[in-house]
Amino acid sequence: MIIAIIVFTIFCLLLFFIGFTSKDHADKSELNYFLGNRKLKSIQIGLSAGATGNTGFIMTGAVGLGYAFGIDWLFLPFAWLIGDLIFWKYFPHKLNEVSHKENIISPVSFISNNRIITIILSLIVIISLGAYASSQFIASSKSLTGYFALEQKWGILLTGFVIIGYLLFGGFRASVRTDIVQAIMMIVITSIVLVDVCIRYDLFDNYGMFTSASKVGFSIPFFGWSLFTLIGFFLGWSSAAIGFGLGQPQIISRYFAGQSIKQVKNAKWIYIIFLQFTWFGMTLFGYLIGLSGFVSNDPESALAEYSLINFTPLLSGIILAGIFSSIASTIDSMCLSISTSITKDIFKRESNQVIRYLILLLVVLALILISLSIETHSSTVFVLAKLSISLMASSLGLAILLKLTTKNISDKALFIGVISSFITCILWYSIGYSNFIVESLPALIIGLIISHTLNRLKY
Repeated sequence: MIIAIIVFTIFCLLLFFIGFTSKDHADKSELNYFLGNRKLKSIQIGLSAGATGNTGFIMTGAVGLGYAFGIDWLFLPFAWLIGDLIFWKYFPHKLNEVSHKENIISPVSFISNNRIITIILSLIVIISLGAYASSQFIASSKSLTGYFALEQKWGILLTGFVIIGYLLFGGFRASVRTDIVQAIMMIVITSIVLVDVCIRYDLFDNYGMFTSASKVGFSIPFFGWSLFTLIGFFLGWSSAAIGFGLGQPQIISRYFAGQSIKQVKNAKWIYIIFLQFTWFGMTLFGYLIGLSGFVSNDPESALAEYSLINFTPLLSGIILAGIFSSIASTIDSMCLSISTSITKDIFKRESNQVIRYLILLLVVLALILISLSIETHSSTVFVLAKLSISLMASSLGLAILLKLTTKNISDKALFIGVISSFITCILWYSIGYSNFIVESLPALIIGLIISHTLNRLKY
């Protein structure tokens, strides 16, 4: 245990060091602090966007879904891939082009010049991102609890301390550089645990394990699903992927920061391969340990518990660092995006370095408090993350989609469409229909219909 703690501590100190050395003392401009002076190349864009998009869901929620529900959830990354392919064909390079041409730092600034619309949309973004970031704090606390038997509140506090330590003074540069380190860690960890579980349970020869699952339908794809459910699964999650790409400001900032359109286009397969390998790999890991009979106290802590039981303290510490990587790379980007929205969209004024640091610190502290409140309830990381993603897709995602695809759309048509979409998303989830079709799909459809109808009526 001591060795695992030492390894994890060394990794956290490495993040601190990267954050400290990322600070550019000579250039204190907002463009440098929030977008790194738009100098990202394809590898940086792909890995940073991938690590930021990966989230704690991959190392907790995805493992938990595979462990608890079986083979069906191995198809979720493929449904997401369909949406990602559509998204990358049409949007990232356009976002880069618009950002360079109009000198846009915050995605919300791209939507409208109307002050009221900007403030309302900013508040929706901040609330949705805050809920999403809180789910990541809880994911981190579950992993730390699985290793060190800490109360979840201490896991949340430790995560917040580390995030503040390396992000506060390094800004966007620190976020991108730590993302790349964290992405490499996630690839290594995914590879290690997959190889280990296959060798440990002799899965290359023990084919009988796949037919002897104790849970009904655990190893039978789409067992008990209707055709409507199957179509809804793929359509819903594919649309969610498109909405996710357009509705996550912490990822959009990576496209804004790209050096050129060419660099953004070249990042496509780096992003997709990284995301698919880690997502599918960790879901497969959860499915395999579910088959093996491994018992976990919490499906979303299964990776941490498995590593603690089966690996040496040194390797166990590395695994913990990898889990923490997937989570921290998302939280830091979200915190920076929220502070950007507060600074650039709500207050709409140039801010000095001290003010930027103070706002970012307050954002992290607020998210810690929210997470401490949420963790006392029974919501899973998957539920919180899915709802937050859908809320972002139905608001900011729809707004950006309309701006990129609809010529001269009026502010009123866009705003009413976005509000309608956002309300539809909440209602669809509240009624319980999201068990059949993820709420982002009907929300986007309603929003698009209303916006285009009003725009044609010249409203």
